[in-house]
Amino acid sequence: MAMNPNTAKWLNFFVCIAASVVIIGALFKLQHWPGADVALILGLSVEALIFFVYAFVPDSSAPAPAAGGVVVAGSPTLAKMDKMLEEADITPANLSRLSDNFSKLGTTVDKMRDISDVVAATGDYTAKTREAANAIGSVTQAYTNAAAAVSTFNNASESTRNFHEQVQSMTKNLASSMLSTNWNCRIPITT
Repeated sequence: MAMNPNTAKWLNFFVCIAASVVIIGALFKLQHWPGADVALILGLSVEALIFFVYAFVPDSSAPAPAAGGVVVAGSPTLAKMDKMLEEADITPANLSRLSDNFSKLGTTVDKMRDISDVVAATGDYTAKTREAANAIGSVTQAYTNAAAAVSTFNNASESTRNFHEQVQSMTKNLASSMLSTNWNCRIPITT
C-alpha cells in the first residue's frame, strides 16, 4: 500500500522540523545553556513521536506478509533497513561509543552538581568568615575601651595616692607646727 504523496510531503516536513528540535536540544545541553533540560526533553520527546508516527507509515516496497502475518527473513524491508543503517554509519561500535559518551555526559552533569554544592558552601563559609571578622572587630573595640577605662582608673588611683600622701605630709607638718608653738589655751571653768 503506497502513501499519499501529499501525506508523505507533510510527514517529511514534520520529520525535518522535529530533527532540528532534537539537534537544538542537544546543542543547549552540550553548551550548558539555560533551559538545556527543557530543550533536550522537548527534542527527545519529538524524536519519540517521530518513531511513533513512522510505525504507522505504510512501506510501499514491502512485500505482502506471508500467511500468518509474518514477514519472511531476507525481505526487501530488512535489506532497506540494513542499507539505511550502513549509510548512516550506525554500527555496534558507534552505538557503544554513543552509550559511553552519554555515560560521560551523565557523570559530567553529576560533577557539575557537586561543583554547585561546593560553590554554595564556599559562599556560606565566606559569609560566616565576614561575620566572625565583624565580631572580632567588636571584641577588639570593647577590649580597647576596657583598656582605656583601666588606664583611667590607674591614673585616678595614682592621683588619689599622691593626694593621700600630700594630706599626710600636711597633717605631719601641721602637727609639728602646733607642737613647736606653745599654745596655752586656758579654758575658764565655771561652776
